Amino acid sequence: MMTVHPNLLDPYAEQTAVMTHLEKFTEYNVTVLCFTDPGDGEMSDFAYVKTKEDVPDEVSSLQFDEISDRAVKIIWQPPKKSNGILTGYQLTYMIKDDPDTLRIKNLSAEVLSTKVNDLQATTHYRFEVTAFTAVGPGPAKVAIIQSGVEPVLPHPPSKLALSNIEAFSVVLQFTPGFDGNSSISKWTVEAQTARNATWFVVYEISDPDATTITVTGLVPFTIYRLRLIANNVVGASSPSEPTKEFQTIQAPPAHPPKNVTVRAMSATELRVRWIPLQQIEWFGNPRGYNITYTELRTGFANSATIEDHTANSHVIIGLEEYALYEIKMQACNDVGCSPTGPKALERTREAVPSFGPLNVQANATSSTTIVVKWGDVPKEHQNGLIEGFKVFYAAESKSFAQYKQIPNNSTFTTTLTELRKFVTYHIQVLAYTRLGDGKPSIPAVSVRTFEDVPGAPSNVSFPDVSLTSARIIWDVPEEPNGEILHYKVTYHIDGVKTNMSSKEFPATDRTFTAIHLEPERYYMFYITAQTRLGWGKTAQALVFTTNNRETPQPPSIPQISPSQIQSTQITFNWTPGRDGFAPLRYYTVQKTENGGPWQTLPERVDPSLTSYTVSNLKPFTLYRFRIQATNDIGPSRFSPESIEVRTYPAAPSKGVLKLKAVPITTTSVEVFWEPVEEQYWSGDSKSGGYRVIFQPVSDFPTALQSTPKEEIMGINQNGSQ
Repeated sequence: MMTVHPNLLDPYAEQTAVMTHLEKFTEYNVTVLCFTDPGDGEMSDFAYVKTKEDVPDEVSSLQFDEISDRAVKIIWQPPKKSNGILTGYQLTYMIKDDPDTLRIKNLSAEVLSTKVNDLQATTHYRFEVTAFTAVGPGPAKVAIIQSGVEPVLPHPPSKLALSNIEAFSVVLQFTPGFDGNSSISKWTVEAQTARNATWFVVYEISDPDATTITVTGLVPFTIYRLRLIANNVVGASSPSEPTKEFQTIQAPPAHPPKNVTVRAMSATELRVRWIPLQQIEWFGNPRGYNITYTELRTGFANSATIEDHTANSHVIIGLEEYALYEIKMQACNDVGCSPTGPKALERTREAVPSFGPLNVQANATSSTTIVVKWGDVPKEHQNGLIEGFKVFYAAESKSFAQYKQIPNNSTFTTTLTELRKFVTYHIQVLAYTRLGDGKPSIPAVSVRTFEDVPGAPSNVSFPDVSLTSARIIWDVPEEPNGEILHYKVTYHIDGVKTNMSSKEFPATDRTFTAIHLEPERYYMFYITAQTRLGWGKTAQALVFTTNNRETPQPPSIPQISPSQIQSTQITFNWTPGRDGFAPLRYYTVQKTENGGPWQTLPERVDPSLTSYTVSNLKPFTLYRFRIQATNDIGPSRFSPESIEVRTYPAAPSKGVLKLKAVPITTTSVEVFWEPVEEQYWSGDSKSGGYRVIFQPVSDFPTALQSTPKEEIMGINQNGSQ
C-alpha cells in the first residue's frame, strides 16, 4: 500500500504514482481509494497488471550424493523466486583453480539432478549450477568437494572477536573450523538483542576462505551478541560460542515521521499530524521532531521544534493569511536528524485584507466630482481573493462617511459624483474579500471640489414689520460653494413686477430694512449671494405690512388612511390654519411611539406642503402624530393628535448571535444559536422562525448554493440537527 497526497492546487486533476519494490513476474490487482481523518472511502474497481520477467535467483540448494573416486551425483532445487518461466539449468565443473578443465552441461527445466562420471581420483572440484529464464541466467550456486571423499557437516568457527563497531555494522573475526570435506558455501551470522532473546539471522555471506566478516544490517544504539554458523553442501554446523555483548553507536533516526497530514485551523494556523517513530526506529536517544514550513510565494522558511518524541500533532501559529505553505518533517535524536520526509502542502484560510491599497490619488474634476485612483493591495496583505474595493469619502465638516462600492478586483479608478461644492473631502480606499472589509488606505487623501455659485441664503425672516417698513434678516447659505463676496436684496409688491427695488451688500451684512412700503400689502423679497463665479440661487420670502401680526393658528388634525401605512413609514395630510398675517416659515412634526413621550423630528417641513411622510419607523409599532406651524412671530400650538395607527410587520431587525456547529456523525452536525428576542421580530413573532443555510468549505470561493437549507419554525428555537 502507498499513500499519495492530493494536488492542492487542483484537487480534480489526474494524478499518477509509481509503485516500487514489487515482486518480479507477479500478478497484481490495483485499486485506489480516498481517505479522510475519520477513515477510508470506497475502493475503485480493480485494475489487473503483471510485472515483467527477469533472471531467476540462485538455485535454493546444492547437494552431492553417490560420491566415488570417478563420479558424483549433483542434486539441486529450483530457485525460491524464479522471476519468470524457467527454461533450464546449466552445470559447470572443473578442477579447482584450473579453468582449462572446465566442463559445461545444459539441462532442461524439469531436471533437478545429474551424474558426472569423468572425475579424477582424490581431486578437488568446483561445481556451479545456474538457472535460466528467457531473460538470461541467474546467479550461480557454487560448491567445492573432493572426489572420493564423502562430505560431512562442518565444525563451528571459534575464537570470535569484534572490532570497528559502527552504527550499522561491526567487523567479526574468527577461526574457521573443519570444512567437512567441502567448501564452505555460506557463513550465517545470528544475533541476539537485549529486547529479543531469540537468535535470528542478521547476515549471510558466501566467501569460503573468509576469516573476517563485516556484519551489516545492524540497528544503531542496540545491544547485541553474535554467533557464527558454517554451511557446506551437507548442511549447517552447530553455532559458535557467542561474542560478548556490545552496543552499536547512535545514528540519525531511521526515517522521518510517516503519514504527515496538514489541515488549516484558521487564517494564521496550520495543524500538522503524523505517526510517531517507534522506539527501535530512533537509532539513539530521541529528542523530538523538527517541522520546516515554507511560504511558497516568498520562499521564506521557518521551523518549529517539538521536544516530545511521543507527540503526534502540532499547531503552527503566526502564519500569513491565505498563503500556501510547504511542510516537511524530520525526526531528531542526540546525534542528528533523519532525512526530510515528503512535503505536504496546505493553504491557510482566508481573512480580510490587512493593508489598504497603495498609491491612492484623488483629483477634483468639477465642483461636484472627484476622480479617485489607487493601486493593488500588497500581495502579502491581500489575505484572500480580492472581490472588490470600497471608496470612503467624508466632508471635512461632517463626520459621517459615505462609500462607493466597486465589485471588481480589476478596476482601480472611479468617479465620485453629487458632491458638495467647494468642500474638502477626506478619501480612503479599502479592499474586501468574501470574509469582509480590510483595512483602509492610510493616510487619508484630502482634496477640495471646485468653487461654484452659491446656494440660496438660509433662515430668511422678518423680525420687525410695520405698515410701511419691514426688516429682513438672513444667514449664510447652507451651501456657500465658495467664498461669499456680496448679497443682493430685491423686493416688490407681490404679484406686481414693476417698481422693483434692489440693493447689494457686502458679505458681512445680513440684514436690511425696507421703508416707504404701502400699508397692508404683501411684498415678495428675493435674497441672492455671490461668489467669485457669480450670483447663486435665490431665496424668496413673503411679508405682509401690518401692525397686527400674531402667531399662526395650529394646523388641522393629521389625517391618515390605511393605504398610507407601511412597515417603516407613514404618510399623513393636514389643512393649514390662519398664518396670523405673517407668512409661515416651516412646520414642526412630533411623533409618539407606543404611547411614549413626544419626539420632535429634526427636519423642518416646507410651509407650502400639506402632506408629509415620516420614515425610519419601527415595524408593528403604534404611532400618533401632531404638527406645529411657525411664522416670524413664533410657533403655533400643536395640532390635535392623529388617531393611533400601527405600522405593518417586517423582517427581523436583528440577526442570530453565538452561532455554533458541533459535529455529530460523519454526515451531520448540530447547530446552536442564541434566539432573537421577541421585540426584534418586527411583529412576526407568531409565524417567525429560522433558516439554516450551509455549504462545504473550500479554498476556492463559490457562490452560496440555494438548495442546502433547513427551516425551523418558532422564534424561541435555538438548535437544529
